[in-house]
Amino acid sequence: MSLLRLVVVFAALSLPHVYGLPQHLYVTNARGKLFVQTRSGDSWSGWGCPYGFGIQALAATVSKTTSSNELFVVGADGFIYRFHEDPRSSTWRDWQLLPGVTNPIQLTSSHTTAGDWSVYAVDANHSLWAMSGALPTWTFLGSGIQTVAPSSDANGNEGFIAILSGGWVVASGTSVDSGGVWAPWMSIGSANIQSLDQLAIATAATGLRCIFAVGPSSSVLALLETQVNSWSPTWSVLPTINADHPNRCLRDG
Repeated sequence: MSLLRLVVVFAALSLPHVYGLPQHLYVTNARGKLFVQTRSGDSWSGWGCPYGFGIQALAATVSKTTSSNELFVVGADGFIYRFHEDPRSSTWRDWQLLPGVTNPIQLTSSHTTAGDWSVYAVDANHSLWAMSGALPTWTFLGSGIQTVAPSSDANGNEGFIAILSGGWVVASGTSVDSGGVWAPWMSIGSANIQSLDQLAIATAATGLRCIFAVGPSSSVLALLETQVNSWSPTWSVLPTINADHPNRCLRDG
């Protein structure tokens, strides 16, 4: 198949990589078949399928830890699978079924500097589930979720921002000190914004976060964390450009 005929359903460069290790670009075509291309140094490999690939990637997300690449996909059977690669040897492990959550409407992931991965799934009932390398079973985090964006910081703390069905934006998180226990949800922002439908989070070196969201009339909004778990009271509307409605918010690092 010509590369020009590939439809990029999702494309994810590995998160900031360890110096000297390969980087990977993943794409799917219109039929859901997954392809990967690897960059080592200044050159890229040709397009290929991950070793042992045998399912359609109807949804996919990448989590890069300090020692590996973690690829999570939703197969044609509706189940979620994990694919692990050691970037030093470029050796892929077999597909691993993550049973318990099927047919998610959203799949996203994060990583920590401690070398761990986490994956989040929103199921058809709008319930949010999480699994990590440290806790390899699905944990129920709440219901009424429309979309979710995860975050992590240099201290190994994890969190997520979610939009509820009523338009409210909420936050939760777990820290190294809490032993993996998730904090109760906290409403953030001055009021609910009914038409927010996409989220992305940037985390500063200090660990403070900034939320970006697509709002009414394709406007882009931002909300700053002023200190840990304390947020600005109102959303800021960022300057607009003459562009189509973005298809997806992308998270970098």
